[in-house]
Amino acid sequence: MSAKPETNSRRSPRFNAALEVRFSINGGPEEVSNTLNFTTRSLAIRSECDVAKGDSVAVRLGGLPVLSGQVVRVFPEGFAATLDDASLKLMAGGQKEVSLAPFGEIDIRDKSKNKSSPFINAESAVPTRIQITTSLAHEIDAHRHLITLVTADPAAVSGINTIWLSASETRWTAQALRFHSRGNRGIVVMNLNDWQLHMAAAYGLTISMIKDNLDEQLIEIDAQPIAEHLAQVMPEKKASNG
Repeated sequence: MSAKPETNSRRSPRFNAALEVRFSINGGPEEVSNTLNFTTRSLAIRSECDVAKGDSVAVRLGGLPVLSGQVVRVFPEGFAATLDDASLKLMAGGQKEVSLAPFGEIDIRDKSKNKSSPFINAESAVPTRIQITTSLAHEIDAHRHLITLVTADPAAVSGINTIWLSASETRWTAQALRFHSRGNRGIVVMNLNDWQLHMAAAYGLTISMIKDNLDEQLIEIDAQPIAEHLAQVMPEKKASNG
């Protein structure tokens, strides 16, 4: 099912999702826990630590480098922190170094270690489908999701300079890309980390492929089938109704 926001007076809708995180308060020892919910600018984290409003927090989430923020609310289950501008830019841009290594971690043919979604129809000028493959390993900070994009026109994926992925107000550069043609189809494979897939499950996903000549092809995927895949492979972490 598609995730729905909790209704409250805050500007940004919150989505429940138990993402694995490591965090520290005011430079103290690192704790391992999970998020309770998220928005495009903040995280709520389950914690029994002694935390006060205004404390600084450092968080490791979904394969990203350390994110920094400040505690803005404390409640019985934990606390909520708003991320600083540098961390928001980092989350929007993904990792700075592109590496093909993550493809070696997920063999999409090995169904005992990985699970793939059915092909999902996307809205695009060229008939396009996507498939999500998730590693069933649950290491913290692992890159565990691949998106395979298949288009009916091989030329649609040739001469690509940049691919942007966006969910709601958050945008990042697609990482660890593969391009190839098979018969009359063009295929692109790209990496998503855990946080990015949860964002896509909550808000839907837009893929923007920019060519060398600056032509742009937009591909839009609804949140519901992404959320359904997430619920199948990570039921304890799925984005759910508030």
